Amino acid sequence: MPPTAEGRPVPPLLGRQEECAALDALLGTVRDGLSGALVLVGEPGIGKTRLLDFAAAQASDVLVARVVGMEAETQLGFAGLHRLLLPFLDRTPALPAPQRAALGAAFGLVAGPPPDRVLVGLAALTLLSDVAVERPLLCLVDDVHWLDRETVEVLAFIGHRLQADGIGMVLGTRDEQPVGQVLAGLPVLALHGLAAPDARRLLLETGGTVAPGAVERVIEETGGNPLALLELGGEQITGPLSPAPLPVGPRMEAHFLRRVRTLPADTQTLLLLISAASTGDPGELWQAATDLGVELDAAEAAVAAGILTRRDRLAFRHPLIRSAVYGGAVAGVGPLPCHRSAGRGLHGPDHRRACAGASADARGRRGTVHRRPRAGGHADLVRGVLRGRGVLGRPGVPGGGRADPDAEPRAWRAARRQ
Repeated sequence: MPPTAEGRPVPPLLGRQEECAALDALLGTVRDGLSGALVLVGEPGIGKTRLLDFAAAQASDVLVARVVGMEAETQLGFAGLHRLLLPFLDRTPALPAPQRAALGAAFGLVAGPPPDRVLVGLAALTLLSDVAVERPLLCLVDDVHWLDRETVEVLAFIGHRLQADGIGMVLGTRDEQPVGQVLAGLPVLALHGLAAPDARRLLLETGGTVAPGAVERVIEETGGNPLALLELGGEQITGPLSPAPLPVGPRMEAHFLRRVRTLPADTQTLLLLISAASTGDPGELWQAATDLGVELDAAEAAVAAGILTRRDRLAFRHPLIRSAVYGGAVAGVGPLPCHRSAGRGLHGPDHRRACAGASADARGRRGTVHRRPRAGGHADLVRGVLRGRGVLGRPGVPGGGRADPDAEPRAWRAARRQ
């Protein structure tokens, strides 16, 4: 098992033969004195960092410069570039004077006006090329989405101008804007979930206990995401699973919820209803949304943001988004105990009673916190969640009774067909 540049072992990468081959090919190009760039794009937990570890482990004969984007530095211009070039700044005196001045100004080494970004990019390229003359160089940059925009622009500038320099550059990033726009034109390798056989093997090798009947459900809901498989595989899932979405890890949940919480309140409410719906009945969804006063166009923002897709009906783009929305209880309602227990296979009358008790407790504790502008607030939102969990349609529940699909407005049906 080869070590990483930091000395950590790199376990075999299941189902990533094509991706590893692409990285090996790039390294071969660099060893031959040529250059190349590659952008690894994928959701959290899909394996970008693992592939960068693999590249570092394969580059024992190549000089490796590695940087990880930091959210705390997102607003600090050129901060990421400074960390990338820091080991080589002793070479700056050899730069052409305009480039040396621009790079010095970017890093606060000399006083002056804001530097010309083209000159900063040229200075960085010249500096890296000078290093690669002595030994081929591989630049590995992870979490590019957390880098400051100036650094991302310089990396894109360099990537478009690599020729016979002996430099390789591999960038790992999420599929987000505006990073995608800045890096447009560079070779992209999109990472997807593992195929079912590899996902099954990874799940069963985690050391946890997953009931045979739950394996396929776990693979389906994680979309083959390796990190999600590892986290769920470490749980003790010994019984049948409820229809509720399976829980996701805190890192992925935080990522998806960060995007969701930028959407309008109505849109967040609609997302929670869709995440809680176990039948997919559009009539029930429309009735619950109508009870909450959700407007017809609430889905538009989620579709535009890539959270929802429209096929025959509204659906989440990825199962993990549904899990994050359900577990995170969007729009300010914390996850109810019954929601968390759903991921551990609890179901039936006891589960429904727990939900009912939790909802009453939530109304008492949270009814006045972050209140929505119209009447009802979060108590209605919790009531909507319970409808989606099977309480919807019970006699005696306000708005209960099975929704009549024929009563669904034409506009809703038309919106789903678009």
